[in-house]
Amino acid sequence: MPSTPDLSVITGPVPVAATVAGVLAVIALLIRRDRWS
Repeated sequence: MPSTPDLSVITGPVPVAATVAGVLAVIALLIRRDRWS
């Protein structure tokens, strides 16, 4: 990948919120799976 300085796009509030939401969703799925098992 080219090392273009797109830090403003990568560290924007929207990508960060999407990443946090994705991590929380994965954790919720793991907890739910552990509860069902």
